[in-house]
Parts: sequence; C-alpha cells; structure tokens
Amino acid sequence: MRLPNGTLKHNANLFPLKTTDNFHGCPVRVASIGIPLYIILTGNSTDSDGNVVYNLGGLAVQNLLLSVNKMNVTIMFLKPSLGLEVMDVAYETVNLVGRTSDIVIGMVPLQAAFLSHLFKQTIPYEYSAAKWFVPCPQPVSRKEKFLNTYQLPVWLAMATALVLTAIVWWGLANWQHSSLKDSRTFQTLSYCLYNVWAVAMGVSATNTPNTWKFRFLFLVYVWYCFAMSTVFQAFFTSYLVEPGYGKKFETFDDLLHSSVSYGYNSAIEGAMTGTSYQEHHRFPYWRRQECYDVMKCMKRIPNNDQLCTISAPRISQYLASEMGIRDAGKFFCTLEENLFTTGLTFVLNNGSPFLNRLNVLTRRSLEGGLLDRYLAQLKWMNNLRSKMAVGDSEEHLYFVFSLSHLSPAFCVLGFDYVLGSAAFVAEIFVKWIAK
Repeated sequence: MRLPNGTLKHNANLFPLKTTDNFHGCPVRVASIGIPLYIILTGNSTDSDGNVVYNLGGLAVQNLLLSVNKMNVTIMFLKPSLGLEVMDVAYETVNLVGRTSDIVIGMVPLQAAFLSHLFKQTIPYEYSAAKWFVPCPQPVSRKEKFLNTYQLPVWLAMATALVLTAIVWWGLANWQHSSLKDSRTFQTLSYCLYNVWAVAMGVSATNTPNTWKFRFLFLVYVWYCFAMSTVFQAFFTSYLVEPGYGKKFETFDDLLHSSVSYGYNSAIEGAMTGTSYQEHHRFPYWRRQECYDVMKCMKRIPNNDQLCTISAPRISQYLASEMGIRDAGKFFCTLEENLFTTGLTFVLNNGSPFLNRLNVLTRRSLEGGLLDRYLAQLKWMNNLRSKMAVGDSEEHLYFVFSLSHLSPAFCVLGFDYVLGSAAFVAEIFVKWIAK
C-alpha cells in the first residue's frame, strides 16, 4: 500500500535485488591465478575425506574473504596456479567454462569488452599502474670520482697555468735587467718547473724571488694554488665519504639504447594487447628474455643484473620486504612515466548469483582501505621474517674508514714516483750523451 507522502507502508524497496544477501553456507569453488602478494600459498592439509585443503593468502584472497564473511558462503580453494603463464590462464579459463570452478580470483585485469560474452567481471578490487623496472645506478668507484673531481677543461687549464707560470718565472729570472738581482734558483727551466709543482702540491719552494715584480707574480700563483687546492680537498673529502652514483635511466629511449635485456612474460604481454602501450615491442629479439617466473626476474633487478621488466610498484614493495631491503626505491628503480593503469577483478560465469553482492562488498572494502591495512601488515610480517632492522641501523650513522678510501691518494703518489724516476733516468741518459 502506498501512503500519501509517496512511500510504501512497509518501507519496501521499489527495486529489490534479484539475489539474496544471505546464501546460507552455499559452497563456492574458488580458482586462483597469480604471483605472491596477490595469491600466497600458506600451506595445505588433508581433510577426513582425503581431499587436499589449500590455505591461501594475499590481496585477492583477502578481498574475497572479507566479502564471503558477509555473504555466508563456504569457500573451497582449488589448487592455485602460482604463476603467470599462458597455460595456467588457459587451464583456469577452461575450468570456469566447464563449471569446475565458480569464480576465478587473482591477477585478472579488467577487460570487460573481451570477456563480456563469456564471463562477468566484478568491479576492480585494486587499481595498479604498470611501470618499467630498470637497473639502479651503481656507486661510482672512488678512483673514478677522484679523477672527475674537476672536469677535463679544468684539468687542462690547471696544467696550462702551471707550464706558463714556470715559463714566465724563467723568463723574468733571465731578463737582462733582473738576472743579477734574483735568485739563481729560477734561472733554469727545470728548477722553475720544480718550484711551480711544489707550490701546487702545497710544499715550500726551494727559494723565494728577490724583485718585487717577481714576488708579486709568485704570490698570485700561491693564492691561485691555495684556492684550487681548498676546493679540491672539499670535494675529495666528500667523495671519500660518499662517492655518489652513476647516471640513471630516465626515459625509455635511454633504456632502449643501452645493453639492458628485456624480461618479458607472455601472459602479461597478452594482457597488454588490450592497452595502447606497444613500446615494448621495440626491443630486438636478441635482447628479450622469457620470464616464466616473474618473481625471479624481479629479484634479479636489485642484484645488479642487466635486466628490465614491466611490473607494478606494489609487487616491488612486497619483494623488498621479503628480501629484507629497507628502502625499495634504492634497489627497484623505475622510469618516471606510468605505462598504463588497470584494475584487477574477479571473474564469474554469466548469471552467477554472487556478482551483485561481491560488487557491493568489494566497493565498501575498497573505500574503507581494508586491503591497504592488510598489505601493511603483510609487509610488516615479511620484515620480521627477514630480520630487517626497524630503526636506523648503525651502518647508516657512520662508515669504516679503511685503506681503500685512500687508494686515490696512493695512486697519485705512485704516479709521481714513476714520473720522478723517469725524469731521473732521462737526466742520466742526457748527461751520458753530453759527455
């Protein structure tokens, strides 16, 4: 009966749901496909009837468990497909068509136009952006950083200033109006070069000039060497502590023109055919490696292997917590741009009575951030298992100063010894010829 105010007498819904909210323990066979983080096999056991019972976890499983607790259904997990292979996808698709399973969960991308005539998909329980994961820049060796303290033009300018200063000193000392007033130390070119090099190295010269013009030029050169050595020591000390890192990959063209191989997965590339991104096909075939196990390929990236692949940031964060890596950004580097964004869904047969209720509960779980809370707990448990320190570890507070930090200085010293020995042998040889 309709009341005058336009409402029904018993507060009934004008558009009632076609399915019930309570399924009274109805059994649901759940197939799963995906890699850890989304599908995690935590264990298995055998029930009284001899059937294998699989215990699963992960983001997809957690979203399903949050929903079935409200739907009052009994779920039975079938043997999971813990991988992303074309055969696994085909196997689970055939099982769903043959009614062996009632629902497929895991890493199923949202492709409604492709699946609408066969299956029905729920609303996405997670939206994920795909990125290029590339090798991170490696620390620069201290010897290389020492040589790059100044750029090549600066080194050439310093060498030119050293040679020209020695020539000017030698010319002033041998000028006819000042040769009797100045020290005989500067009247030979070899001694001038020796004193110029000594001042540049911060060592006292053998003698000082006598004329005021010569002394003024000498003082200007001392000031110049003092300024250059001060700047050099500041950079040198900072490089001893932190040499820095090499150049990182910033664009896809940088990656394409490098020697890094592309680790691809056939199932992921098949799912990418529904997107507009096709740049990955530009890799030549000799630089393509099949990644049957996506997780193993991802673990090769922080191990300084020359490999790049397409994955999601959440997977890298999960792997970092599993491997005991404190800062995932320093080991799992990515290009800046997002390749594409997709949603991950559940797949059911056409006419499934669970679809509407799953959509309602999935939306509530997504808006409430329940999966983010579960992911934070999952990463925390991985950190505990990997025994990763929670606070700032001692290794980040100081570094051990060892002989390797002084290797650049010893290299320069060895080069000077070789150069001095060569000059000594050359002088003996020239003197022997002159006699």
